[in-house]
Order: sequence, then C-alpha cells, then structure tokens
Amino acid sequence: MIADSHQHEQFDHVLAEHRHLRRLIQRLRNLLFEQQESGFVVGGLLDELRDDLVTHFAHEEKGGYFDEVVTVAPRLKTRVDSLLSQHPQLMLTIDELRDSVEEGEIPEGAWPTLTKSFEQFVVDFVQHEEHENQLLQEAYFRDETAGD
Repeated sequence: MIADSHQHEQFDHVLAEHRHLRRLIQRLRNLLFEQQESGFVVGGLLDELRDDLVTHFAHEEKGGYFDEVVTVAPRLKTRVDSLLSQHPQLMLTIDELRDSVEEGEIPEGAWPTLTKSFEQFVVDFVQHEEHENQLLQEAYFRDETAGD
C-alpha cells in the first residue's frame, strides 16, 4: 500500500528529525574525538541534543507519529510500545553524559570515559532509530498483497 499524502508527510518529518539528530550527534562525536573544545561547548551541544530528543520523542508519543502508526497498522502496537519504552533510558543516558561535564570542565583523564559513554549512546540511539524507520516503512508502505 502506498501511504496517503498525510502519512507520507509524517514519515518525511520523522526522517528529517532523524537526520537532524544524526548531524548533531556527529558534531558531538567530532568534538569528543578531538578533545580540543571546552566542556562549555560539549555541554552546550549535549544540552541541545537533549532538548531536540525531548521534542522528537514528544512527536512520537501521546498523539504523535506512533499513535497514527497503531491506527494504520494495529498489528504493530507491541513493537511501537517496545520502542517507546526505550525513550526514558536514552534520555537518562544523555542526562548522565551532561552531568559528567560539570561547570564547563572536562578533566583531561575524563575524555576517554565520556567518549566511550557517548559512543555507546550513539550505538543504542542509531539502533533505536533504525527500528523506528523500519516500523514506519512497514506501517505506511507495506504491500497489502504480501499478506499479514
């Protein structure tokens, strides 16, 4: 089935948010790899990422993208619930990373731990995002002739 124009817009909007989040994550990865910037810069980008994640997750929850997915494809509700249940842990990880950059300072020896923790967040987030994209594609672009 080809999605109607509203569904296509929703799908495109989710993908645009994912692209934006990935660009921001890449900026942070670069800064952490270079270890040249102050904690103020890293902390500021972590704050920006946190704010953008709050907005993105809100779009997916409570009347958001995934409510519509369940309306269009009720068979996907369990998978939607599973993805939504991952949001609090992803936010907790970002909060912990932000808390590790105290008063704009990252002690020299703390860079590797911060970088490793951020890389684990990236792995978890990218996997989460890929599952969301697959779910949206299945809900909105599934070929009905393929059967359930």
